[in-house]
Amino acid sequence: MEQAKAFAEDWLLGLRGKSAAGILKTETTFAEAAKKFEQEYAAITEGERSPKWVEGHSIRLRLHLVPFFGKMGVSEINAGTVQDYRVQRIATSTTGRAPARSTLHDEVGTLRQVLKTAIRHKWLQHLPDLSPPYKTQGKIVHRPWFSPAEYKQA
Repeated sequence: MEQAKAFAEDWLLGLRGKSAAGILKTETTFAEAAKKFEQEYAAITEGERSPKWVEGHSIRLRLHLVPFFGKMGVSEINAGTVQDYRVQRIATSTTGRAPARSTLHDEVGTLRQVLKTAIRHKWLQHLPDLSPPYKTQGKIVHRPWFSPAEYKQA
């Protein structure tokens, strides 16, 4: 009995210390929201989305998103943490080259879907800005220009 009491006191003191330090998670984590999203998405989109597309969300979550955002509370995810994710994905690529723009776009799309799930369940108040901060145009469009010699001809 005394051993159980001592264990409970230690556990409570540990929680109080974490709370005082601001590291106690009392909100839903990204990993929990992702699990809920996977359950809902597969059931709700049955027959409307290809099984391969649904599986793609699960793969992106398992391989990249949950390892990075998993322990974060959903309210901790903001434009800065998403940018940190993009930088980390590019820096730690196993192929030696950055992931394709469309790959990162799909990953952020999955992230957005998980955060929308958190909003529906009132775990999050609003969707943060997930847009890439520097590259706003995906397609590369070459602007027509004249060489100095051509310009002088006109």
